[in-house]
Amino acid sequence: MTIKFPSFPREHIYSEDIESISIIGEIHPKKWRWNPFNESLDLKRISSNIWSFTLDLIGSDDERFEVAYSIRLVINHNFQRQLKVKSFFNNKWILQEESSGQTFNNINFYSTIDQKIEFIFNTDNFEFQLKSKNGELPDIREVVEFESYQLNGFVWDNLNMFEKFNPKLANRSFSKISEDLWSIEIPLKKNGGIDFRADGVYQFLISANKEENFGFSGFNNGRGSLIKGIGFSSSHGTSMHSAITIKVFEDGIYKINLINPNSINPTFSIDVVDNSILKKPIILNDLKNYQLLGSIYKEDSFDPTKPNRDLIEIDNNIYQIDLEVDNGDHSINFALSNELFLDTMALGCWLDLDDLVEGKTNKLSGIGWHGKPHEFNIPFSLEEKTLLRFIYNKTNDNFSIEVLNGKKILKPTTELNKLSIVGDFDNPLEAWNPKSEMNLMQHLGESKYFIKINLISGKTYNYKYVGNLSDWTLVFADYELDGYGSDFTGSNPSSKNPSVKNMKDFGQLTSHGNPPPLQFIAKESGLHEFYADLISGAYSVTFIN
Repeated sequence: MTIKFPSFPREHIYSEDIESISIIGEIHPKKWRWNPFNESLDLKRISSNIWSFTLDLIGSDDERFEVAYSIRLVINHNFQRQLKVKSFFNNKWILQEESSGQTFNNINFYSTIDQKIEFIFNTDNFEFQLKSKNGELPDIREVVEFESYQLNGFVWDNLNMFEKFNPKLANRSFSKISEDLWSIEIPLKKNGGIDFRADGVYQFLISANKEENFGFSGFNNGRGSLIKGIGFSSSHGTSMHSAITIKVFEDGIYKINLINPNSINPTFSIDVVDNSILKKPIILNDLKNYQLLGSIYKEDSFDPTKPNRDLIEIDNNIYQIDLEVDNGDHSINFALSNELFLDTMALGCWLDLDDLVEGKTNKLSGIGWHGKPHEFNIPFSLEEKTLLRFIYNKTNDNFSIEVLNGKKILKPTTELNKLSIVGDFDNPLEAWNPKSEMNLMQHLGESKYFIKINLISGKTYNYKYVGNLSDWTLVFADYELDGYGSDFTGSNPSSKNPSVKNMKDFGQLTSHGNPPPLQFIAKESGLHEFYADLISGAYSVTFIN
């Protein structure tokens, strides 16, 4: 089985009729659990107005890991048509469609036991309910109010990368000042933030009840607005949605305020506590323009601050740039407001690929999406060097790539059908060569791959997984910030039958950009099996003999 990149007719995405309902969220043991374009998350239509989805929920087995579930529904795989909770009554959630996500919370609950659950949605009245296998009410605890809020992210300069976004760590809760105001004081530095930048730019999220997907992220309207029901991997995914991002110019103590968290218009602010600070911090959540990034540039390929990368607004919310591009395989995305911490818009889905002739065209279209850390950049190949026009639509996040001379020489990457392990391994593998067939893994079926490699005891091996023998354009590794796992050792004992809880403990493969390598230290010399599942994201390294 190959991994198909999502593709839809434009008519389906933008149909006024309800043609599909997807259920996205923490219930799925899949890395694309929050991907609105993932058809495997679709509910089954069982009548004109009733849609259903059945799966097993894991109950809380200890105090360390209470299993929280947070979900949303999506109409027609359109991330601007998400359904969230308007009210809860008589064991039913009443949902309402909204485009921004600012007004309502996700469907949030805890499962108290292991149980098989049917999720049922009625499109006549937008009622959503859960039923157990025998038709009775399930053993769940609904979450409709929040008692605490936590600050998570790069603001914790002294913590390691696995801990920065962990909402369950101590000493990161806001203090309740009033029903409408919660605050926390924290030291920030002008050279703080992520280590490779150290420029005073901080990206963070606000969780609720120590659960990231119950909390808030930023909204790029320049007013400090917040979006409800967003964690590290659960963004609504449009270019208006980003993590909360600020910049400080001086070292000192700052106060971050959460304002009106229960209202339809939650916001945040940042104040100076230290009177010696003269220059006030600024909020960067403001979508002003777009930059084109990627392998189309020979140097600093994904740096949005470099000159001549801005798209120009040619019409209301329509942005464009023309660029001569070399032939070959390419990977691009679109940055926001010259700031990588506002995240980049990568591939949500292709649109109207039925128009291809022998797999090629003179114009590609799609929808940009950021589902960090599980989105792929926009991959395509070009048969000859030529002038391309790139267009981005702020209103609906549609993008297009057009050959200006009209030749059908553009080919979208539509599937992933090979997987390699690429790292500092000895012969017969070729070290750090992503295009070498010597590094190809064996296909176990579906989305699962493995390879057996002789390792030397005590030696440290760094590696990544690469798709389609690409030149680092389709890369998988673990992402230390996503709250899944606490190291890169591949020690998952249940990688071939994982659960969400299991991957929370041991990590998962992600595809955001070109992530840092995995690392394994062999405890014994001999044959080891490296295993990867590209749908679940589970991976492992096992000593054989």
